[in-house]
Amino acid sequence: MSVVVFVYLTFRLVTTHDLGAVLAAPEFDGPAFLLALSLTASWQLTFGPYVADTSRYLPTSTWVRTTFWWTYGGTTLGATWAMSFGALAYSVAGSAFKGNEVPYVVGLGGEALLIPLLLAIAPSASS
Repeated sequence: MSVVVFVYLTFRLVTTHDLGAVLAAPEFDGPAFLLALSLTASWQLTFGPYVADTSRYLPTSTWVRTTFWWTYGGTTLGATWAMSFGALAYSVAGSAFKGNEVPYVVGLGGEALLIPLLLAIAPSASS
């Protein structure tokens, strides 16, 4: 369910806003970039215990390398997608986004999907 919602919200973000204008005039903020990089690295590193715990239930014939790469690929794809979505949403919305992240993202879906989007997004926003 969450993947479908996230695909839809990404589609809405890309198709309803002029991302070309945002991407055409990029501003590099060194400290913010380093903060984002450290958050991304810590996100990946904190997933290690889950891999170790889950991998002990796999058949003994499963290669360690296979477990690592499938897990790393999934967390990398998920983190890159979510963080890129958030960065683009903030770039497009500016001050309307900060402090109102969940209402802004849910608003991308339109009124017809308000309740399903809130149910899909709100639990992750509280963690």
